[in-house]
Amino acid sequence: MSPRVLRVMSAACLLSFSCNLLPADLVSPCQVADRRLWLVMVWVNADSGGDPHEWIIMDDIEDLDTTSPGPAVHIVAQVSRCGRDPYDGGWKGTRRFIFEGPGRDPVRLEARRLADPSTPEPAGSARSLVEFVSWAAASFPAERRMLVIEAHGSGWQGLSPARLEQDPSDLVSIPDGELARALEHATRQTDIDLLVLDSCLMGMWETGWALRDHFRWVVTSQEMGGPLLGSWHDMIPRLVAGPDDPGSVCADIPPMLDGERTRANSATRTCIDLSRHEDLSMAVDGLSRAAIRTPGAMDTLQAAIEGSLHFAKPDHHDLGDLSASIAGDEEASVEMRTAAARVTEALEGYVVAHKSSVFSGVGASHGVCGGPGSWGSCGRSTGVAIWAPVSAPGHLMTLYMGGPWCETAWDEALLLLDGASGR
Repeated sequence: MSPRVLRVMSAACLLSFSCNLLPADLVSPCQVADRRLWLVMVWVNADSGGDPHEWIIMDDIEDLDTTSPGPAVHIVAQVSRCGRDPYDGGWKGTRRFIFEGPGRDPVRLEARRLADPSTPEPAGSARSLVEFVSWAAASFPAERRMLVIEAHGSGWQGLSPARLEQDPSDLVSIPDGELARALEHATRQTDIDLLVLDSCLMGMWETGWALRDHFRWVVTSQEMGGPLLGSWHDMIPRLVAGPDDPGSVCADIPPMLDGERTRANSATRTCIDLSRHEDLSMAVDGLSRAAIRTPGAMDTLQAAIEGSLHFAKPDHHDLGDLSASIAGDEEASVEMRTAAARVTEALEGYVVAHKSSVFSGVGASHGVCGGPGSWGSCGRSTGVAIWAPVSAPGHLMTLYMGGPWCETAWDEALLLLDGASGR
């Protein structure tokens, strides 16, 4: 018997047991658990004890709340929030919702509410994510599944359930494998055909390393803002219309950035094919080794880093822009130019679709390519960022050196750059 059939049978058993436990005034999953084409699982965390950006996520929920999935799509969400934004009464805690039927005016979410988690894990934790995916997949059977993670992103460092500047230890960490372990547990429960990282700054080569063994198709962003903000009204009809091929859906999401209609613009949106991650990593390793062993090449690398497009975190640089700069530098060595061209070639297979938007602005906290003090155009972005500091604080360098990407020589090249900076 196939694993998929076993999961469906297990889901039926779970539903028959759990239906009797739900409060009468809340919607029961048993009433809607017919098998559909897609299940969209939206895991939202805006619970940081006073999150100033909660309004952005609640804007996204409002947009989702007015989108009709029709009979082909289940959309369920687990939302954790601090209650700073007045939307929907400013409630606090963790609630679950189902979005179905015709779109309606965004008055209150109570009519969409499901039974809340009986023993909720800490908001934003890896355990909370795994438990939600397991529950949603068992309760709402579908042919295809999409997982949308909405949380604060910190690039290669991980996902943050709290304001990072207050408690860095609260990260669902990438360097120590915590995020990869959570995703391994989640995908062991059910097949996930498409992952959408609706979180800031997660569109990095390093992030792909944590995801590559668990997903093939991922939508992500190099910049501030999330890859689905304001695009539910385009994305859900696309799922309904078909085809349901996950790669095709993934490729169709970045162009939807043009129709985004929330208050916060996502500056970039990218669909990546993680089956090509090893090719890209080999190319990055080749560029790193060329820089280390070629006389004068570290100067070439440093100049390319300093001149390449960077993002709201200034040490996040566009990998394609960086490699194109080296490949086109007539003063660079042949070895460096050849290695950089291979990175560019690998990116062409890795990046399936990419789109950047014109920044309309929501204040200094949500900028675009260029970083604080130098907001600019994202037109040079290619879809994948890489951590490339010329000089980095010691604690960040130590943390980075513990990441799985150190199987390549990129970290060694960064150490040489760091030493050359005179620290």
